[in-house]
Amino acid sequence: MTDINKKMEKDIAQLEKNIGLSSGYYSRLLPEDDWSFVIKLSALFEAVATEALSIKFGNSKITESVSYLEYANPKSGKIVFLEKLEVINKEQFTFLKKLAELRNQLVHTISSTNFSFTEYIDGLDKQQKKNFVSTFGHGIKENFTIKGMSLTRRDCTLDNPKIAIWVTAHEILACIHADYSTHAKVEQIKTKYWNALVERYQ
Repeated sequence: MTDINKKMEKDIAQLEKNIGLSSGYYSRLLPEDDWSFVIKLSALFEAVATEALSIKFGNSKITESVSYLEYANPKSGKIVFLEKLEVINKEQFTFLKKLAELRNQLVHTISSTNFSFTEYIDGLDKQQKKNFVSTFGHGIKENFTIKGMSLTRRDCTLDNPKIAIWVTAHEILACIHADYSTHAKVEQIKTKYWNALVERYQ
């Protein structure tokens, strides 16, 4: 594992500790069924958003008050504040917003516990699939090679949506932890993260 990958893992571990989760929680999300994965990942981001805003505002005493803010309210949600404060960029904001929307769809009906990414994607039209890839796969390089195999963001995201979302979410969590204040710095950490991830699986 490279130094940047070690730092990413360390950042995630620190985030888990900060919000009271057991070590390795994020890694254990990947084997979950698709319904549980979406619900737990969205809950993780809501907790992280509360923690990040408390730190950004410079006062841990407001953590409880911040926790009462709606997470994805388009005007005053936690993720809106994160974007306005430049903790996350526009792409990352859209990812969190769409993840929250998907989560809300899944919690309202008991039949949704059988949710499957494969069936969900099969039901999308061409434009919807394009939007899905753009939103949930933006952490994946447009074109890349692993073990001599040439892959594209589209194919990777549509064929392995959970992995694509997990990878993209990992990048966002690392950026939030690093709390970069400018778009340029966010882009810098994204590039370093992707290069380290590809190297890890070569």
